[in-house]
Amino acid sequence: MNTEPTIYLEASYSDHQIKIGIQRSQDMVWHYDTLPVTISELDECVTRLTENINQMNRTQGQTRIASEKIMSLGQRLCDALLSKEIKDLLRASTAEYLILKLDDTLVSIPWELICIDNRLLCERFCMGRVVKTHQSVSYAESRKLTPPLTMWILSGDNDSDLSGVDQETDSLLCRLDQLNQDQVMVNAAFDQGGTVDQVQSQLRNFDMVHFAGHGDYDSEKPEASGWRFSDAHLTAKDIDRMSGSAAMPSLIFSNACQSARTCQWSLQGAQTDGSFDLANAFMRSGVRHYLGTFWEIPDQAGSNFAQTFYQSLFHGNTIGMALKLARKTCMETDGSPIGAAYVLYGDPTQTYISGSTDNQTVQTRSSGFRPFRAISEKIQSLPLNGLWLCLCMAIVIVGLWIGYQALLRVDRYQDMDMQKIVKDRAHKKRDYIDQLFSEIEKLTGQSPQPHFEKPDDSWTSRQLTLSIDYETYFSQMDRSQASLIAAVLGKSLIENHHVTVLERVYLDKILEELKRANSGLIDTNNRIRPDLLPSRLIIFMELHEEQGQTTVLMHLADIEQGHVVDYFFLPLLNRSILKQQKHLSRPLIEALRKYYPIRGRIQHIQDQRVNLNIGHVMGVRKNQVFVVLKNNLHLTVQTCLPHTCTARINDPRIKLERGLKVEIRNYQ
Repeated sequence: MNTEPTIYLEASYSDHQIKIGIQRSQDMVWHYDTLPVTISELDECVTRLTENINQMNRTQGQTRIASEKIMSLGQRLCDALLSKEIKDLLRASTAEYLILKLDDTLVSIPWELICIDNRLLCERFCMGRVVKTHQSVSYAESRKLTPPLTMWILSGDNDSDLSGVDQETDSLLCRLDQLNQDQVMVNAAFDQGGTVDQVQSQLRNFDMVHFAGHGDYDSEKPEASGWRFSDAHLTAKDIDRMSGSAAMPSLIFSNACQSARTCQWSLQGAQTDGSFDLANAFMRSGVRHYLGTFWEIPDQAGSNFAQTFYQSLFHGNTIGMALKLARKTCMETDGSPIGAAYVLYGDPTQTYISGSTDNQTVQTRSSGFRPFRAISEKIQSLPLNGLWLCLCMAIVIVGLWIGYQALLRVDRYQDMDMQKIVKDRAHKKRDYIDQLFSEIEKLTGQSPQPHFEKPDDSWTSRQLTLSIDYETYFSQMDRSQASLIAAVLGKSLIENHHVTVLERVYLDKILEELKRANSGLIDTNNRIRPDLLPSRLIIFMELHEEQGQTTVLMHLADIEQGHVVDYFFLPLLNRSILKQQKHLSRPLIEALRKYYPIRGRIQHIQDQRVNLNIGHVMGVRKNQVFVVLKNNLHLTVQTCLPHTCTARINDPRIKLERGLKVEIRNYQ
């Protein structure tokens, strides 16, 4: 029998009747049944079950009872929603995928839990939902996925009481490290805590977002439900505000309690076009796949589910298959019904990581070759006396030792050759960059000139620029780890605002694009005039391994003054590098603040405010506190422009004058 890969179950509701039918991909015409159904009664039944399961999940030893209640609900849904013909079609189907095509009145029903012959639909099929709604939908350009994919791993509160969250994020980051060993497939960023504003501003920068933390569901006001962060909840209204301005992430995995629990998306009396809950909001905003849960999940079980799901997804399985395998593993391992809690909105047949197509086994010798066979046979043919056996064994041992020493020497030569290749490649790249600079100068008619205007005095801070150099010192095997460390450092420095981080690893790519941007083929109005910044500081980074411990060695060099500012020796911890952001960056940030504090002078005084000759280009931010050195008066920054700022005088009794020196006291 030929396997039909995908079937569709389409259902709509009106006038207390449901129209429902099964369609195969090759069907041009298909039958549907009309059944009398009172959705409100089913919703009440589902709500009672959900609350019961939530209560059971808070009490240990209730797994079997919860599973029985889910089966009971599944059988009731089956009888209420499916005709005998549709039951028979689903029972006999050999399809791998089942896509639910629902209208917005029916999304609150857990179709995945429909039970036929003691098997839930989500156990039989790889399932996903697509929804037809009367609400407005964002038609912003779809996100284009190109490797390496970008992923944001978020956990809620910094002081989260979810014991499994750290394990979940650690395991996911380790899984990504393994995936990226040979080739970078997913570039991940990790953040713990954070604010709603931060999430809103950065969410659209990623292809995939994984949230591990608290999710709160308000059955009275579902639109107020959301992810819990340190300052507030990320709610459906917050997602609505983001809709339509740019492409949203392709995948949102909301591994939080009741994050896919929803009401009807067409509630009578609704006066706005706002979203009803997170699932509704994310899907309307253009997210391709949204994965969440119907009921509360224990944090450890949720962590185990996520690990299995991503392991399958990153091995090239479709998102629907990854979900089904994670369900199966979860339900078979400990009989837990947690796997049935997960709901996928979106097409289950799509993949995110391409699987390997090379299944051939590489052989370097003929299939019958056994390297030690001849020696063993000769030993067996020798006279069986102790002298001969000892002599033969001595020859074998000496031969193995000589071979081992030869291999060590070959490895040393290979390492030396690799280091030479890497250094030669770096020198060639620098020569190429110098050539590109010369060509761009000719194209634009620009001659070399300093970017900064020299300040009137040596006290006032200038823009502090910094680059990270690591590629000269590493073999190809170490480069991916060094690149990740450099990215973690760069991210912290950017968030710190004190320095401007310059691109140096891919500077040749930037210069190539600038060269194209100033080609005669480009209209003069569209050309980009280069305004590159020089790097005043450079962090030179190396990795050293001793007795199984990897240490990151960094030295901070001041190019203008030509000296080393400080050295840093930081051991890598036994956890993902992405989770070591503070550990790796804190000493560097403290050194920058110590050796390069933000300084300036008072330019103008008016009432209880002063203008300073430094702004956000130098690292000044709102609410930072500066001290006037002459009288120890504190000034609090209120507004900030690129090169100037306005600060409030904290003690108006003290007289100030133009030109007085100020220095930062509190970076906030």
